[in-house]
Amino acid sequence: MYSSVSLVSASELESELSALKEQIKALKEVMERQQGDLSGSKATLEKLESMVLQLERELSWRAVAKSQGLWKSRRCKHVNSGICGAWHVSEPEKLGVPQDAVEITDGAKRVSVIKFPDLCIACPLYEPRRE
Repeated sequence: MYSSVSLVSASELESELSALKEQIKALKEVMERQQGDLSGSKATLEKLESMVLQLERELSWRAVAKSQGLWKSRRCKHVNSGICGAWHVSEPEKLGVPQDAVEITDGAKRVSVIKFPDLCIACPLYEPRRE
């Protein structure tokens, strides 16, 4: 049995974070106008703020991981002309690989790590190039 793998793009997280910030802003405005019973609103606001903090932490770790992916994609022996020769991705959309990063070489779908270095972040096949 294969586990399901899904890559989450930073832009999706940033979009989700932006939406949460807008919800918080709107809720604060409602709270300022109501001045009445705000216990439910306050709990909702605290929950939203907690979610925003979590997303901000994920984005900061995502930036660290992305820098590692970039570094590895430039130094891996499996990368030839920007294309990863170690991985065949038959269903790139299920892995979150953007369509413009998929190249067909030797009849197999491969990933352009120049366009999508995220694949390299936790690659167990990484080997440094010997020069």
